[in-house]
Amino acid sequence: VLNVSLSAVLTVILVVVFDQGALGLLVGNSAATAVLYACLVFARRHTIGLRRFDRSVLRELLRFSLPLMPANLAIWAINFADRIQLQKLASPLELGQYAAAARVALALTVVTGAFQTAWAPFAHAVRGEEGDEVAKPTYSEVFASWSIVAGWGLVAVTMLSAPYIAITF
Repeated sequence: VLNVSLSAVLTVILVVVFDQGALGLLVGNSAATAVLYACLVFARRHTIGLRRFDRSVLRELLRFSLPLMPANLAIWAINFADRIQLQKLASPLELGQYAAAARVALALTVVTGAFQTAWAPFAHAVRGEEGDEVAKPTYSEVFASWSIVAGWGLVAVTMLSAPYIAITF
């Protein structure tokens, strides 16, 4: 609740008072999250365990997560870059319609994010325990099922977006 409230206040100040547009929206949301994160780290500093810092655990975390960072940063940039470009190219009404359509796609985005988060540990567990003879058919079945879910999700988003935009605007 505090994050949403602070984000709303900062966004309104940056967009309305300082006329920053889409940049104000991005900075307001990010700054609110960063401020609250810093407050939480300070409040829970005794349980975080910085005094028990273990370099081997850090190496293991970085070995697993560092290869994923460029892809995650690219996804984050793509999700926000379109709004900044559209602000320059489209009218406020068209930008609002685009934002409404993006909200329809949010459900599919959440499902995709959940799949991406769960896939890496699952894939490593299957390959690690069983080897390639079990991993290949399992991967094939998972991706075939995922293609069906994603395809029908795309159909649903496509069918729902036009009526949702018509109702919204």
